Amino acid sequence: MPLRKILQDGVDKKVFKRMEIELSSIIIFYAIKGLEVPYIRQNISDSFEKNKNSIVDFILQGIIKTK
Repeated sequence: MPLRKILQDGVDKKVFKRMEIELSSIIIFYAIKGLEVPYIRQNISDSFEKNKNSIVDFILQGIIKTK
């Protein structure tokens, strides 16, 4: 499922804040893509590996709608 669709569905269901979907999808894509090179090169520290779920949560916290 394309990232834009995921974001749009989240906004429509009021799970995510209202946002510029196209721009947000590009920003999130490149933020995650930036983690790809060290991971492919297996140059990931133990700290990153242990905390990767926290890192993803950190990236996504900016789009989750607060109550």
